[in-house]
Amino acid sequence: MLKPLIVQQHLHLTKHLAKQHLKYSSFHSLYSQSIIITKNYHQKTLNNSKHEKEIKEIKKRKRIFHSEAFDTPNVINDIHHQHSIKSSSLDHYHHGLIENVFPTTSTDTAIATTKKEEAHLIDGKAIAHEIKQEIKQTIDHIKDIQLKNGIKQQDLKIPGLAVILVGDRKDSATYVHMKSNACKEIGIENFQINLPETITEEELIKIIENCNENNKMDGILIQLPLPKHLNEELILQKVKMEKDVDGFHPYSFGRKINEGKEFIPCTPLGCLELLKRTSKNLNLNLEGKDAIVIGRSNIVGIPMAMLLLHQLNCSVEIVHKKSIDIPKKINQCDIIVSCCGQAGFIQPEWIKKGAIVIDVGANVIPNDKEERGYSIVGDVVCNKVLKERALAYTPVPGGVGPMTIAMLMRNTLQSFKAKHEELFVNCNN
Repeated sequence: MLKPLIVQQHLHLTKHLAKQHLKYSSFHSLYSQSIIITKNYHQKTLNNSKHEKEIKEIKKRKRIFHSEAFDTPNVINDIHHQHSIKSSSLDHYHHGLIENVFPTTSTDTAIATTKKEEAHLIDGKAIAHEIKQEIKQTIDHIKDIQLKNGIKQQDLKIPGLAVILVGDRKDSATYVHMKSNACKEIGIENFQINLPETITEEELIKIIENCNENNKMDGILIQLPLPKHLNEELILQKVKMEKDVDGFHPYSFGRKINEGKEFIPCTPLGCLELLKRTSKNLNLNLEGKDAIVIGRSNIVGIPMAMLLLHQLNCSVEIVHKKSIDIPKKINQCDIIVSCCGQAGFIQPEWIKKGAIVIDVGANVIPNDKEERGYSIVGDVVCNKVLKERALAYTPVPGGVGPMTIAMLMRNTLQSFKAKHEELFVNCNN
């Protein structure tokens, strides 16, 4: 529906005044008068002659103040605040009218807002490095305490992590190598156990039980997936909960988030840490925000939703392949965590303006331009539109991935700490 004449004139005049940089007090007075005129249009029927008379009055005021300059940065926002009335449909219409005065796509750039800055990049690689350095400092500290107490170098107590790899999958071997390097970097003793793909369940369980009894191994990680002939759930159950630094023990699943005694799976824990540090850096309060998790796996999706609910006090929704209206649901949320494992599933246009986007996806797609013949991409299409709409986002790669390993190192340290509290005097970790 076309805007009434008086509204069109109001829009045109307000834009013109904004361009001319008028004095705040003068503009405020004129703006207030124009609001009254606009409301009068809805409250009673005005004839054309009265329309013209009121428009002439406004134009007269414009000529009077035309040459007066003023500082504008916060003027329009201040005026909007003073004239925002939320009760009636008329006021909602008028609020929409104010928004149209300064459209972001118009060639007449709004003077009230600066040019939209690109979304904040959540650098998971840098944050993971910070966390690993914090862990390293703690381990160095507990070493120093022992050396000062006369403990010999070879007898020092330090955290230890056992990593069990079954078979020779290249991707699994790569992940194990990355975890081994992280251990060396920060001073955690690494016990790497490579087993043949043909190993039986009984043989594997026996090895796990030996690790459970080894006091030097504070954490046990079984690299997934396991060969098809092995029952993953049964195997994971055999790891002692106090050594389950990967957070996959099924019996601890329902308790870990609420009580905090068991270990939280490393990937959702890494996402939580990214959200906490980002909110701190951007001075945001995430309590009460609407969050959505795309994906419902026991490893990432469900524990992530529980963390958002219990740790950040968000209102949380989970969607999956059977959900309907997913774009609409995503568009209503302030925090979006995608872990559906579908390359480019989430379109940037679905993202609510000002939302935080955490992309857990690490999907391999063919790419002849890459020397290795493939690229790793996320669940969310990362382009200019996303960077314009989101407040902050994680890249793929370099976002959540490095955090998963950093959280594994932290969980291993926490397992060690539970047995050696006396070594952590004056430690932050």
